[in-house]
Amino acid sequence: MNKFIIANSTTGEIYSVQEAAFTDNIQEGIDTSTNTYVKEVPFEADTSELLTDYYWDRDTETLVLYPTSKPSRSHYWTGSSWTKNTILFNREVRAKRQEMLSSSDWTQVPDSPLTPEQKTAWAIYRQELRDITDNLTGTENTLDDVPWPSKPTA
Repeated sequence: MNKFIIANSTTGEIYSVQEAAFTDNIQEGIDTSTNTYVKEVPFEADTSELLTDYYWDRDTETLVLYPTSKPSRSHYWTGSSWTKNTILFNREVRAKRQEMLSSSDWTQVPDSPLTPEQKTAWAIYRQELRDITDNLTGTENTLDDVPWPSKPTA
């Protein structure tokens, strides 16, 4: 069995790892139509580590360990550092916000076991979640950097 990486031909970021018993149909090198680079790697290389921890350095023809871990799913490797894709990062923030809102929906239904004061505190929390994208400074790199409001006590 052979293992191949498919990487961005400019930055070396590994997009995919494929295994193939036969290599007749696999052409190593650059595919200019997709801006990708295909290269066979040692079979014992761990697929998940290749996708998260390494990039392909075309100059040295080697797998290189990233100097730091990927800050978030919205970051991409530029060949020398991680760069945040702001549009993707904002989508991550909105998805996390929606998850947090959904998990607190129960606090606003008429038959919730909360007191009126608790219900009001949860309503304020939920509004703070809705406003979270207005409060981003642009310096946040991970979801942990986002100034999430604190949940009220139930």
